Amino acid sequence: MKWAIEVSPKAHRQLRKLDPPARLQVLDDLLSLQNDPCPPSPKSRKLRGFRIATYRFRSGDYRAIYRVDGGKVVIGAVFHRKDLEREVGVFVRCAMGQ
Repeated sequence: MKWAIEVSPKAHRQLRKLDPPARLQVLDDLLSLQNDPCPPSPKSRKLRGFRIATYRFRSGDYRAIYRVDGGKVVIGAVFHRKDLEREVGVFVRCAMGQ
């Protein structure tokens, strides 16, 4: 089964800001989620504390936060690994409606 991939406006803006080689690498890796939205570690790791299955995906020096919801994969954020804690905090606040 092929899963649909949806990119949030925030993730789209973040992807546009990446330099072209990094953007291609990240997009290629994210497209692999169509076949298996929950690839084995170390590429993907499930985040705890969310009602909807939410994951962190690793692509080189970049990370993506995504959720699997109703037959689709929704990319919520894409960022450099040094910004992981800050971005996850923002993502949690948005997911909780704060």
